[in-house]
Formats: sequence, C-alpha cells, structure tokens
Amino acid sequence: MRELLVVRHAIAEERAPGMDDALRPLTAEGRNRMVVASRGLQRQHENIDTLLSSPLLRARQTAEILAGNYPHATLQTCAALTPDLGSSKLVRALNQTGGTSLAIVGHEPGLSRLITALICGEEGDGFVLKKGGAALLRFTDQIALGEGSLQWLLTPRQLRLLGRHS
Repeated sequence: MRELLVVRHAIAEERAPGMDDALRPLTAEGRNRMVVASRGLQRQHENIDTLLSSPLLRARQTAEILAGNYPHATLQTCAALTPDLGSSKLVRALNQTGGTSLAIVGHEPGLSRLITALICGEEGDGFVLKKGGAALLRFTDQIALGEGSLQWLLTPRQLRLLGRHS
C-alpha cells in the first residue's frame, strides 16, 4: 500500500508587475498559519518517508515548514511539480520515488486536477485545495490514474484547529 499526501502551498505574496512568479515568497501570515496547520497535519498523518516540493519558492518554503514536523522525511525538489506540467509526468516521478508514504507540495489548479485524475482516471476540476489545505490518497500498489482512494480532504482552517489542539 502507498499513501500520497497532497498539500497546496501556503499564502504567498501577490505577484508584483515584472516579478518572476517562481520567486514569490510566503507572507508572514502564510508562514504562521502553515506552522500551526503543519502540526495539525502531523497529528492527522503521522509519517512521511519522502517530501517532494515544486521548485517555486512558495512551495519550497511550505515544504520546509512541513519538514519540521516530519524529521525523518527526505525533502527533495521535484521538477514535475512545476505548475501546468500535467498529471502523467508527475505520476511517473512519484513512482520513481521510494517509500510508502509520500507528500507533495505544489500549486493549483494542478493539484486538484491530479487528485481528480488519481481517483477518477482523468483530469478534472472536482476538488479545490485552498492555500495550505491537504488531501490524503491511498493506493493498493503503485500510484496510478484511477486507482486512488480519497481518505480525507481538509481545509487549512481544519488543519489549524487540529494543530492548536496537539
């Protein structure tokens, strides 16, 4: 059995004119909220073997916050999590990663499309992850389109509530 924890990056700075989107950092509020939410996430899902992040700054910063609650997880950047690359390429990358419990930190709308594809077999907009939200999917064997089972989908607020009570 394999598990895939899907996390959307926390609240980031707005894109200023002429600013490279890849360089947008988290806001102070985004960082603070994610610290509490990550405690809730750890309470909901205790172990992660590998934590993969989009190469964009806001996702890397979110992944670093999560890594603080998962000290045994290996943190890596994954180019397949770059926005708009599609689910098939990411699924191939995930299956090349070892471990039974993976976590990814990325962006919308790609993460929602990925979740839909993993459950239904084709991309769609059936789910929406708010900034700092998370979903857990389970697979009997390899991560594959149409083979996932949604275990839970939590908003950032729900994760923060769990984090305050840990």
